[in-house]
Amino acid sequence: MFIYIAEKSDIADEFANYFESVYDNHDTEKHTSLGRNFSEAFRGYYDAHKGDDISTNYLSWSEMMDVASKVKVGKSTSGLIRPENILYGAPELMRHFHLLFNGMIQHAYVPTEFLHGMITPIVKDTKGDVADTANYRGITLSILPAKLFEFAIQTKLS
Repeated sequence: MFIYIAEKSDIADEFANYFESVYDNHDTEKHTSLGRNFSEAFRGYYDAHKGDDISTNYLSWSEMMDVASKVKVGKSTSGLIRPENILYGAPELMRHFHLLFNGMIQHAYVPTEFLHGMITPIVKDTKGDVADTANYRGITLSILPAKLFEFAIQTKLS
């Protein structure tokens, strides 16, 4: 069986257009309304809790090591840091993440780089039509420090 393979740029454009239509379809009016509701609710929450003690929310070193143990070798990420750097690298890297994450918790700030991801298509049905964009689902790859911080938050909230 011969399958015609289009130019790589044509294939990339087709996937980009498909996933843009899937993930970029939003109602601007509803989006604005939800954003306004969130801002009002957040202001109320902040006023009610601005004097709270957050020391119990900081990560201990043992919790940080638990977070590091959740990293799986061979998983895809975007960015330069790989799971192997965490698992087999110098402990100084984890110390820096420990300081960073506690600083983020203390200042209630997440860097914008932690909010970005790269969507990559994964085949839903390998026996189906692999040329059909509907046979793919998008997964988002984020940078490993963002994934580690997600694990840390899950540790503190569980």
